Amino acid sequence: DGAHGGTGPRSDAVREAHMRLRVRDARRAYDRVAVVCGAWHVPALADRVPVGADRQLLKGLPKVKVGMTWVPWTHRRLGHWSGYGAGIESPGWYRHLFTSPDRPLVRWMTRVAGLLREEDRPVSSAHVIEAVRLADTLAAVRGRPLPGLGEATDAVRAVMCEGSDVPLALVHDRMVVGDDIGEVPDEAPAVPLHQDLTRLQRTLRLKPEAHERELDLDLRKDTDAARSRLLHRLRLLGVPWGEPTASRTGSTGTFRESWRLSWEPELAVRVAEAGVWGTTVLAAASAYAEDRAERASGLAGA
Repeated sequence: DGAHGGTGPRSDAVREAHMRLRVRDARRAYDRVAVVCGAWHVPALADRVPVGADRQLLKGLPKVKVGMTWVPWTHRRLGHWSGYGAGIESPGWYRHLFTSPDRPLVRWMTRVAGLLREEDRPVSSAHVIEAVRLADTLAAVRGRPLPGLGEATDAVRAVMCEGSDVPLALVHDRMVVGDDIGEVPDEAPAVPLHQDLTRLQRTLRLKPEAHERELDLDLRKDTDAARSRLLHRLRLLGVPWGEPTASRTGSTGTFRESWRLSWEPELAVRVAEAGVWGTTVLAAASAYAEDRAERASGLAGA
């Protein structure tokens, strides 16, 4: 539904009424006010809605205790193709420009060459020099003061990829977009679900580690059974910290499980997203399972 303000869904109308009231408060306290919000809400905030109407819309709403946190975001989630309406096309490129101390084009081409060499492409320093020259020339021909991503991409395609879009797609995926993930300070508050997960990790002595490791469980033991339940519940919530594997012991008993564990930084984002289902791993997994069961048309769909 693309509507906003009073003509949109009630949830949007309530949110935007609250936002307008907070903007009014800020304008009374400060001479100049900047509002940072999604473009979706701009028309509603610009509407001259009477303050009484906004207060009436919020009247009688129940007061609930809420929590707030920061979560690390990834370049891929910043991209518009991930479904983020305000996403950008090249977060990796812009991060490169922001972090390069000098000669960003030369450094970019050097990184591209390194990536292609890792994939066994015959790319040398001569390719880097020629690609930089071509990008500079393209910028001059196109009347631009400096080469941008378009010129850099065209030069890489012509010089390093021999006109092929196949290796160029790798450059786009790994560098123009990239897999970088942000960071948040340790003192930042965590969502309740993440707090519960951290508690369980400590209780069950399951340390989240980036490197891959194997874990064999004997479900006859209380601790191992609890570890199994935790890993299964997280997988149900879309947080694949562990993947079931074939038993390394060769046992065919149903009381044994083998897992391959690897904690990727982006899983913190998955945990935050799963927080809509509950404040503990058990509650969230139960609520999600119940929702899937209610939506399923049959046993196979559940």
